[in-house]
Amino acid sequence: TDATVNIDGKWATVFEITHGIASSYRAGSVFLAGDASHVHSPVGGQGMGAGMQDSLNLVWKLAWVKRIMKSQQSQSQSNDAQLPIQNTLNKILDSYDTERKSWGQSLLKFTELSTRAIMTTNF
Repeated sequence: TDATVNIDGKWATVFEITHGIASSYRAGSVFLAGDASHVHSPVGGQGMGAGMQDSLNLVWKLAWVKRIMKSQQSQSQSNDAQLPIQNTLNKILDSYDTERKSWGQSLLKFTELSTRAIMTTNF
C-alpha cells in the first residue's frame, strides 16, 4: 500500500514507529550493538548514544579477553588448566548481553511511554 497521499494540494505520508529488541545480544562469537539490537522511537534522541554505549561496553570486554588469552598462550598451560580460564572469559563476554539488554529494555519502555505521551490527542 502507498502511504503517501495528496490532501488539498499538500503531500502527506504516514510515519510509523516500531519498537523492538533482539532476543539476545550475543550468539557465540556474534554480538549485536546499536540499531542491530534495539529499534525504538527517535523521541529523546537516544539512538546514537545507545549504540555508542553498547559498543563501549563490548569493546572493553573484548580487549580484556584478548589480553588474557594472549597472556595464557605465552604461559603454555595444559588444556585442563585453561578450561577454568575459558569459562571465566565466556562469563565476561556473556555479561555484555545481560547488561546491555537490561538497559535496552529500559530504553524501550522510556521511548514507548514518551512517544505515547507526545502522540496523545486527548488533553
